[in-house]
Amino acid sequence: MVTQELFRKTYFIHGVNLSFTSNNSYIFFAVNDLLQYFQTSISEELLFPADLAISLFDHPVNNFSIEEKDTLSLKLLYASSENDRFSLNDFGLDRIYLYESEDGFTHYINLGDTGFISYSAKEGIANGYLRHPEFLNPNIISSFIFIFVLSQLLKSKGYFFVHCSAVEKDGAGIIFPGFSGAGKTTSCIALIRAGYGFLGDDRPILHYSSVGNLEFLCFPEPIDVTDYTISLFPELKNYHRFLNNRNLRKRSFAVQELYPSIIKDFCIPRIILFPEISSTAESYLEPFSKFESFKTFLPHSLLAFDKEITQKHFDIIFDLIQTTDCYKLKLGKDIENLPQLVSSIL
Repeated sequence: MVTQELFRKTYFIHGVNLSFTSNNSYIFFAVNDLLQYFQTSISEELLFPADLAISLFDHPVNNFSIEEKDTLSLKLLYASSENDRFSLNDFGLDRIYLYESEDGFTHYINLGDTGFISYSAKEGIANGYLRHPEFLNPNIISSFIFIFVLSQLLKSKGYFFVHCSAVEKDGAGIIFPGFSGAGKTTSCIALIRAGYGFLGDDRPILHYSSVGNLEFLCFPEPIDVTDYTISLFPELKNYHRFLNNRNLRKRSFAVQELYPSIIKDFCIPRIILFPEISSTAESYLEPFSKFESFKTFLPHSLLAFDKEITQKHFDIIFDLIQTTDCYKLKLGKDIENLPQLVSSIL
């Protein structure tokens, strides 16, 4: 009997210990690159038991596969279609189905010919496989497939990813929600290059602190930028070490390389700015009502699968909107003046 080599690592994500296991180095290092900020030492791995455990192999384990699972007994929650915001073909996938067991305890992700994953948010466990992972972009493994599973498990612990950029100044958090093209990454870079602290450009974590206050926790990843954003900042125009295989349509860079010591672990959310590219010469702010802010914010973060967890996610977003000042940010051609504009309302 041949013993298969296993890759294991524990990550300490703001008080939550995550254990990740794979038999495939390509899968393992794709995930490890995503979570490198949260790596622990060997002694720390032995000291703290895992709160969450994810295993992702390159073949079905224990003879478990989607063909052996009677999907007729499961509740279909989502099926990909041609009307989705993105094309699965761009990601090397042909389809995605999400199922739920009758008791709601376990969820199943069918990735078609690519693989299959089951997870239980209540148990904090996920197991699955990806066939021929070497044919997938590493970013698809880490920031699309793995991150979805991780986000569902973290929700059970009260940690909620939010699709936004987050920076801070003297502990006060400035949040930029926005879909691609809205200007959230451009706004984020304009502030961190002026000395604002960086928590994340795509999915910082919203959480209640031990004393019940809302806080954002960092989840630093490489920043994905368009050619337009690159053209706005001299250090990006002169940068020649963009990362490979991070994003299919954009180029990426490690934020610590261009802006050392800029990452901050947490902040208290103070202002939410909804960016929008404008043709005006000067950027300006418009007050945004709580109702409109809440309605606009929800699609960036809320994925409704588990009723109980979804209610908690809904409530924390509602609290976020109620406890922050909300504005529309019209981004003009004077992006270099954005730090002064934001400082004027802090």
